[in-house]
Amino acid sequence: MRKITFLLITSFVLTGTINAQNRFPASGRAGINTLSPASSLQVVGGARIGTTVNYLNVDSATGNLSFAGTAGYRVANNQFAFVSAGAPAAGLFFNAAALRYEFRSTAGISNLNIGADANGRIGIGTGTPAEKTTVVDGGNTNQYSGIVGVYANNLTQGIGIGYQGIKAIGSNNDQDLSLNAKNLGNITMQVSGASGNVGIGTLTPGSKLTVAGTASISGNAIFSSRVGIGIAPNAPLQLSNEVANRKIVLYQGPSNDHQFYGFGVNNLTLRYQVDTTAADHVFFAGASSSTSAELFRIKGNGNVTVGAVAPATGYKLTIGGKVICTEVKVQLQPFPDYVFDKKYQLPTLAALQEHINEFHRLPGMPAAAEIESNGMEVGKMQGKIVEKVEEATLYILQLYKENEQLKEQVKQLAEKMAAIQQALNNVKQ
Repeated sequence: MRKITFLLITSFVLTGTINAQNRFPASGRAGINTLSPASSLQVVGGARIGTTVNYLNVDSATGNLSFAGTAGYRVANNQFAFVSAGAPAAGLFFNAAALRYEFRSTAGISNLNIGADANGRIGIGTGTPAEKTTVVDGGNTNQYSGIVGVYANNLTQGIGIGYQGIKAIGSNNDQDLSLNAKNLGNITMQVSGASGNVGIGTLTPGSKLTVAGTASISGNAIFSSRVGIGIAPNAPLQLSNEVANRKIVLYQGPSNDHQFYGFGVNNLTLRYQVDTTAADHVFFAGASSSTSAELFRIKGNGNVTVGAVAPATGYKLTIGGKVICTEVKVQLQPFPDYVFDKKYQLPTLAALQEHINEFHRLPGMPAAAEIESNGMEVGKMQGKIVEKVEEATLYILQLYKENEQLKEQVKQLAEKMAAIQQALNNVKQ
């Protein structure tokens, strides 16, 4: 019997030595595919544990661990997959009842939960995440940095997220808060830590809000104080002095300083502008909720209408109604002083009488029907009236001259009659 045992041991040792791949000593370390195992058991290459169909596989090239086959390889329900040797309650735990993976603390409380159900939600500080990722810090009441903090490696600067907003955090009291777009250096928004100023498109905002570029507002913009465009305002709304004609543009076609609708200031003149001579300046008053009444219109060619839409042809001012004023000045050319010129042919009184008898009006005056139908030109009519007054003055002067001549003749006759009477008296004596 001893002889047989010795032969078997000798054969085993010789086999291991000849193969030079495996080492199975009676004591000490064992090695498969290695003669110098580094641990109690070392396998150099792959390994399978299980049946030929369902097994745990260790890949020979990478050492990766995988399961193969149809059986459900898993940690038993409600069991730790990985635990701390010093604190067995802490580690990765699968909660079969809640269908989630839990990372438990030494007290057995889970602070990180990853759902294994169809939702696949992640909860940090909560076992019932409402979103794909929900973070809850029930013991911190800081509304700006109580939930998530992201710091630089020196902890001087960082970003905190709380239940009410986002805040720059860290030991640096003047840290800025920036929102950057993808392109390098494209500052979308910058909040200065020192002043609290907000900059959009700029790193150095000089006021509470500085926008470097174009701003578009789709809703209402309400300002509780003054607004300045290109200038520090001294009024509720003030524009800079850099723009002249086009101070305020309400509408424009071509982009120039003259073809637009709006307001401007140029050459000590406040301009109210329309884009062409065919356009009008019109003032309206609301007549109802759906209609407006025109009050006043200035045509692009300078004609003006008041109380009337269309100007009368050939007139600069058309008024549809009465006019009252304290004085009207008319510059009439020529003024009728030509009547007193020696070359003026004054009609005889006989001719005047004949014209009146025939036409029932003074010579040169319009007919009553014409005035009633077409109106009269005040300046021209005033000139005619002055002309007739001056003609009447000439007629009066003629009559005065004739009257003086008659008076002289009467005087002479009276003197002659007195002489004759004296002579008669002398004869009687």
